[in-house]
Amino acid sequence: GAHHAGMLAAHKAFVETLYRSQLMKAVFATETLAAGINMPARTTVICALAKRGDGGSMNLLETANLLQMAGRAGRRGMDTDGSCVIVATPFEGPDDAQQVLTGEIKPVVSQFSPSYSLAVNLVARGAGKLDVAKDLVRRSFAMWEKQQREQSIASARETYGDEVNEVLEAVAHDKFLG
Repeated sequence: GAHHAGMLAAHKAFVETLYRSQLMKAVFATETLAAGINMPARTTVICALAKRGDGGSMNLLETANLLQMAGRAGRRGMDTDGSCVIVATPFEGPDDAQQVLTGEIKPVVSQFSPSYSLAVNLVARGAGKLDVAKDLVRRSFAMWEKQQREQSIASARETYGDEVNEVLEAVAHDKFLG
């Protein structure tokens, strides 16, 4: 099977269902499979350390993306080990592999961006009620990030008092003008 961002949602869901039901033994996928989808495997195979970027250029994978894809290996409750195979290509050499494998892991930042079509689909799923939409937002990574920021600010206010408000106002002012 195949799995990539350009597929219709129903087709992707079908592939995921077949895989979870163990009716599909292999899935050739892009890095989008690694994010937020429960499709564990005993072995993952990474066919390239680079991907096509804007304008057709080839860019090395981010270390975090490679680790996320490799982390699919080993099914919870089924396997004691998992394996990841990285296929050598004529386009990437040992230096590229070292860079991707040992590079800095950048912090994960939510890309959640509600749109009109998302809102319409969620309201339709909820039969006209907002429960489904509210639940999605409540469980989103973006909401978790927001709660973490709020806890950090509350903790800083406890420690430093009104000075924190002045710093927050200055940062907000700079971001607004910058």
